[in-house]
Amino acid sequence: MKTKIRFWMPAILFALSSVFLTNCEDPTIPVVSTNEATAVTNTTATSGGVISSDGGATVTARGVCWSTSETPTIADNKTSDGTGAGSFTSAITGLTANTTYYVRAYATNSAGTGYGSAVSFIAQQGGSATSFTDIRDGNVYKTVKIGNQVWMAENLAYEPSSGNYWAYDNNNSNVETYGYLYDWETACDVCPAGWHLPSDAEWT
Repeated sequence: MKTKIRFWMPAILFALSSVFLTNCEDPTIPVVSTNEATAVTNTTATSGGVISSDGGATVTARGVCWSTSETPTIADNKTSDGTGAGSFTSAITGLTANTTYYVRAYATNSAGTGYGSAVSFIAQQGGSATSFTDIRDGNVYKTVKIGNQVWMAENLAYEPSSGNYWAYDNNNSNVETYGYLYDWETACDVCPAGWHLPSDAEWT
């Protein structure tokens, strides 16, 4: 009888351990969201993210990645902001003024790297910045931030090489004060890099 007990006990333990191992789930990539860019200057910005799920494995790297493409990855510029789940803040540096950037938060565990949604911003716009320099002609314009939007607070005075545009009252002395008037097609063409004409939704 004792011989039978010694024989069956390992078999029972093996069966139980097999059930336990079968029920274990493999880790998945972390779930992360991206914070809006704030404190934007000519060369720096602040962002970060929130890791709401580590995917069942320890987060070994986290931060933000950014580039001028719409889907930056950790192969582009990136920060390293510790480990583990939760929220974190990232300092973005080395930016070029008057350039549109896209930033995504990332988190890495043993299953791979998860990314948050991309957030865009313009270097020198937003935060404490209060002006924009058009690198095409050196004109400096005041800007204003309303909510999450940055608006030019002065009319554009860029003189294109083609298109339809006029000085106010057809008097060139008014350009310094009022900028130029453009038809729609020309207005679209003369927008500085990183800027666009507002949509109805943005006006609202």
